[in-house]
Amino acid sequence: DAGLDDIRAITALKLKNWSLAPKRYGQAVGDGSSTSITVTHNLNSRDVIVEVYRNSGNYDTVFVETRRTSVNAVTLVFDTAPSASAFYCVVKY
Repeated sequence: DAGLDDIRAITALKLKNWSLAPKRYGQAVGDGSSTSITVTHNLNSRDVIVEVYRNSGNYDTVFVETRRTSVNAVTLVFDTAPSASAFYCVVKY
């Protein structure tokens, strides 16, 4: 479905443009030197849920200090610098 049908009551196009639809942003994080990493999600809200998980192995969730530094960004603070793309961060609104 290309999402172009707008005749029916509920369509892919209507769901895509629904203002209350959940929004999310994801990005790999880690560079081997930074312990503080900013993730710019552009969701225009501090009312976000942030999850960080390993980007390999068993993909388990890890707990890091999370700061909602603006309505469009969060900062993750690690005890030690994660290696390049070691983790994946998902921000949900």
